[in-house]
Amino acid sequence: MAVLANMARMTTATTGTGTITLGEAVDGFLTFAEAGITNGQTVSYAIEDGTAREVGTGVYTSSGTTLTRTVVNSTNADAAISLSGLAEVFITPLAADFFTGDYNDLANKPTLGTAAAEDIGAFATAAQGSLADSAVQPGDLAPVATSGDYDDLSGKPTIPVVSDTAYNATSWNGDTDAPTKNAVRDKFETLGSLSTANSINNGNWSGTDLAITNGGTGQSSASAAFDALKQNATTSATGVVELATDAELRAATAGKVITTDQIESASALGTLTDATTVAIDWDAFINANLVVTANRTIGNPTNVQPGTTRSFWVFGNSATERVLSWGSNYAGPLPEETVTSSMGILVTLIARSTTDIDVTWKAREA
Repeated sequence: MAVLANMARMTTATTGTGTITLGEAVDGFLTFAEAGITNGQTVSYAIEDGTAREVGTGVYTSSGTTLTRTVVNSTNADAAISLSGLAEVFITPLAADFFTGDYNDLANKPTLGTAAAEDIGAFATAAQGSLADSAVQPGDLAPVATSGDYDDLSGKPTIPVVSDTAYNATSWNGDTDAPTKNAVRDKFETLGSLSTANSINNGNWSGTDLAITNGGTGQSSASAAFDALKQNATTSATGVVELATDAELRAATAGKVITTDQIESASALGTLTDATTVAIDWDAFINANLVVTANRTIGNPTNVQPGTTRSFWVFGNSATERVLSWGSNYAGPLPEETVTSSMGILVTLIARSTTDIDVTWKAREA
């Protein structure tokens, strides 16, 4: 059956006999959408175009606001009227929308059987009817059978009531109270001291630590329990991670996590130790100062991480010029400048491999 709506009446500038493109609501009326019609619904419509008339059903489309035309009756011999561009379209019930009240006009009627079509076995026999007459009837049952209420039982037992006011600490502890109270006391005695404890702790608990497979930790301390239960994080599993120290950050230690402040603290200016051969430990610094007290050799780096850089400033400790020599793993051009306390050099090392270190440098006043 088509959908109906109240006060839906619109203009159309469509001409011809095809699908209608709806315009605006006629003054004093609503658009189809405002009247509650939704996309894809079939409505009963009427068209007035001068003296020409048409009624039928059509599918409303909200995009483009169109209405198809399946004509039921019209002034054009029940065919679609040719629209002039000045027609009005509105929703109205058709004769088919009204139910006649006749059963034969119903849609989806059930299929009804007849007694003659049923097998005789589908009906009760005389003997079965007699059994039904002799069956227990509701009035034959005790009230509790249908109420389920304890109070409707007959012959209920007398349940003793233990009086709290009769309790006496001395007689309780001496096991001389009434038997019902002694039974409760005996239960507490069986449970032991834990039955009256306010909390359970290592002082009043003893026993084997509960295994992980049984819901415990298998350990007797919080730190050991955590170590037993934790799962280390991986690239494919969530778990526990350990924060890196500054040294571990510089050494690119596996399995550690860095924080933003560590990027700064690990890059803080360090100090290289003056020696005949100055040790360059890649893991010990990112930026550093070096003050030499004599001619020195800059030793080949250790713990080098290819693709990373290190920088350091070199100054002398006095006005005496100090000459720097370089290990065999450094590639130049290497610095040939001498350094003093007032004039030094800034050296940047870039690791192509663990044994191939590019050097860039520039002179720097103190």
